Amino acid sequence: MVQKKEGAATPRAERKQRALRLSNRIRQLRTDLKLSQRALATKVGVSQQHIQRLETSNDIDVGFVLATKLCEVLGQPLDVVFPRTKKVMSRLPFVEDGRRRSIDPLFYDRGTKKEIERAGIDMDVTPWFIQMKLRGRAETVDVLLGDGEYSRLWRLLQSERPPEEFIVFEGVDGCRYAVQPKHLLSWHFRFDTVDLGRFQKGHPDENSHGAEVPDETIRIWYSDGTPVVELDGEPDEPSEFHDIGPLDYIFSMLELSNEGCYSFVDSAGEPFWFRAIDVALFAAPNHLIGEEGLEVEEEMKD
Repeated sequence: MVQKKEGAATPRAERKQRALRLSNRIRQLRTDLKLSQRALATKVGVSQQHIQRLETSNDIDVGFVLATKLCEVLGQPLDVVFPRTKKVMSRLPFVEDGRRRSIDPLFYDRGTKKEIERAGIDMDVTPWFIQMKLRGRAETVDVLLGDGEYSRLWRLLQSERPPEEFIVFEGVDGCRYAVQPKHLLSWHFRFDTVDLGRFQKGHPDENSHGAEVPDETIRIWYSDGTPVVELDGEPDEPSEFHDIGPLDYIFSMLELSNEGCYSFVDSAGEPFWFRAIDVALFAAPNHLIGEEGLEVEEEMKD
């Protein structure tokens, strides 16, 4: 007879633990549809890197608006894409036709709302801004946060020991930001006093009859009050030094450390270098960043 080791989990308990760790099935459903991360990101209006984070991390809440967009593109209901929601979704009342369940309790019933949020779906659909006061700067930097980013930033910044490395987050303006907490003197989450129109992705070109043109500007805010550096960037391409583009590499490394010296090439083909320790905030347009989806796309071709 095989003796069970003390403290060892039974097969049933192991399956249960695996199920609890599984926060979403985005990657599986996406690959079933032969969609790359970038293609899915484009369809739901977020960055490829945000899709990657959702697929690889179990501690990121998904905003309800983004969750419903993902379900629509993936062609599956919420409790299939996000298995942790199955219990609460099964208890929602049916609407009059008896075929669909009403989602009203998710917004208006406090207990149901808390339960769905414990399952990883952020029910706050308010357009939140973060107004950042950076070290060495008189003016604030305002960013309209991407869907689901408010709850994540709240959790990270309000913790007793904020991370020493940079915090990377997405803005609705189509840019990715990396802020160094030790140079973030104060932050104000706002939703009612800032002009939403100023923060939409792109800007009208006077010669394009109102059509939006993508922002190509990479920005660096230093902690000593040095004027903001603004450079027109080039789309990421793998180099002889790494198999991902330099901007993608920079953001990946900033999430791991607040040290190091990094470079990227501007639109004139000239390299620009900076030391991370002196930077309070770094921002770059998402459409310039990243070749991480190439590996997935190549797998699909095979």
